[in-house]
Parts: sequence; C-alpha cells; structure tokens
Amino acid sequence: MFFSAVLASMDPTAEQVSVYPSIDQLVMIDGALLQAPIVQNALALVKSKVSADLLNLAPSVYQTATPSAPKYQGDPVANCYWPSTQCTSSKAPNVTADITTCPGVSEWGLSFDDGPTFREQNGQNVNDTTALMSLLQKNNVTATFFIVGSNAIQYPDIVKQAYDEGHQIALHTWTHHPLTSLTNEQIVAEIKYNEAIVYKAIGKIPRFFRPPYGDIDDRVRAIVQALGYQIVIWNKDSTDADQPDTSDASRSKVVSIIEQWLSGSTSFISLEHDISIFTTSIALQMLQEFFSQPRTLKPLSVARCLGQDSYLADPTPTTTIASAGSVSTQTYASTPGQPSQSGDQRLLAQFLVLLPLLL
Repeated sequence: MFFSAVLASMDPTAEQVSVYPSIDQLVMIDGALLQAPIVQNALALVKSKVSADLLNLAPSVYQTATPSAPKYQGDPVANCYWPSTQCTSSKAPNVTADITTCPGVSEWGLSFDDGPTFREQNGQNVNDTTALMSLLQKNNVTATFFIVGSNAIQYPDIVKQAYDEGHQIALHTWTHHPLTSLTNEQIVAEIKYNEAIVYKAIGKIPRFFRPPYGDIDDRVRAIVQALGYQIVIWNKDSTDADQPDTSDASRSKVVSIIEQWLSGSTSFISLEHDISIFTTSIALQMLQEFFSQPRTLKPLSVARCLGQDSYLADPTPTTTIASAGSVSTQTYASTPGQPSQSGDQRLLAQFLVLLPLLL
C-alpha cells in the first residue's frame, strides 16, 4: 500500500481529479477533498521524507481581519519564519534555501502573483492578465506568473495562453491561504490541487512555488520541497497588494517604489500582482515607462534568470530527503533534451529504487 501511494503521488497523470475545491477562496479545503487519493498519496510521500520534528511544528493562528499576518505560535528564529525574520536559509537538515534574487548581472526576475484575471471592455482586455501579456509580448519579454488554482479553474485558457507565449507558469496554492495556519494535510491539498489544474491546462508540472504572503517556516518548506518544488520569495516588494485603498496617494507610493527599482542595475526578483484593476494598471503603467527608454536592467522570468527549466522534465519529480533520519528515496526524471521514459519504464525505475523499502 505504501509503495502504490508513493508511486501515485509522483505521477498526477495516474490520478484523474473529478472534483476540485471551491472557487471561493474563503472556503477551506476539507472533508472528502482531503481524503482524495491525490492528497493522501502525496501526504504519505511527505511523511516518508520529512521528520516528525518538522511536521509537528505548531500551525499559526489565522487572523480573519488580517489574513496576511497569522499569529505565529512557534519560535520564528528557530523555525526560519520568513514574515518575522526574513529568514530564507533553514538550519534544518536537507531543507534548501528559498530563492530570493537573480544571480546574474542587472537581471530583473519579473513575477506576478494571484492570477489569472479577466476583464473586458468593448471587446478589449483591460487591466487584466491578458493585457499584461500583450504588453510583454510586444516587447519580447517573458515573466513568471504564480497561478492560484481557484482562478486557474475559471480561466484555464489564459493559463494556456501564457504558457504558449513563453511565460513561466508557477504555483501559488489553491485558496491563497497563509500556509503556516494550515494542517500538513491541508498544505499538501493546496499544492496538489493547484498542481493538478495547472497540469490540466498546460500538460506540465511547474518546478517553482511561491507561498502566499511569503508565509513560510521550516514545516511548510519541508512539505513543499518533499513534493518536488523549489521555493521562490522575492527581494523587491512593490507593496501594490498591501495598500489600504486605491487612492492617488496609494498609487503614487507604489509607483515611487517601482521607479527606484528601474533606476538601478542590481539584480532582483520582484513581487507584483495581476489580481486587481489597481495592481495590474500600475504594472502596465510602469512597464510602459520601462520600455520607453534604454535600460540597464533586463526583465525576464525567474526560471530564465536562474538558468533552470520552468517545468519538471516529466510527471515524476526528482526530490531529495527533506529531513534527517527519514527513509531515503530517489525518483527518476528524464534529463532535459532527452526523451522521457515511458510510463512502464518510469514505474520500473521507481520500483527498483524503492525495492529496498519493501524488503
């Protein structure tokens, strides 16, 4: 049973998701949705890789009035809790550091969270994801879109268009709930349903994941990495989604922050949003300004600035152990540029690797 759960959790094509969570982001994933094989098989894999010490870290307490700021219950320093400490490099064994910037010279890791969105006026896309992609395409620039599942299920054609135009598709959970406030099972569900709807739209499994609000500690890191994802934060925040209103004063504040980015030459990964008219219109305004004159900075997707593939080579993620003392398992993924293994070949390779666990 354990063997079959591990294999199933590693190949989403083996599981047809017939029921997805609600598109209402206030409705938490629970009940039968948590008991579905796509969640339970992945949870079994997480438990086989992540130490009990990490999985037993206390969840934070969700704050209805301030969803972006749950009340953290543990030691933020010891647990590398980013919102309190800006910690991105865990001391926990085999938990890798979060990605925060582009390593090259004068590179702008351009990323947008929370879409896709759709707004049309008189047959034209206005201040939405498609309008943003149109401007980027005209200037031969690709960006990273961290997709929310509850929006992707409504606009899968926009996700596919972004992929077809060369943009990087990455994951951003299903409900955009702060992950440290969730149970281990709910964290897995947020990621796997997000993964499934994106896979349905583009036929690829993204390699990168960003936690909503940057709400992450070592428990969340270990779970995300056990599922095969690399975690991306940012080191330049536009604060577009943090403004108290959409007034001219709030707009000016965000514009001023972004103008400071554009005047420099130091590499960074930015945080912007394509979720609302306010946030997307600012992004469009500032990109138009950026493209209007020669610049030192080069905008590009996060994967491109890192020199990595945006997607896993086939539906089998290659992952390492997320904690010390747990059973070591390694799965095979095809090498980029080489033919992927057939399903039977992949299962045989996985069986040979996992055989010691069954003896």
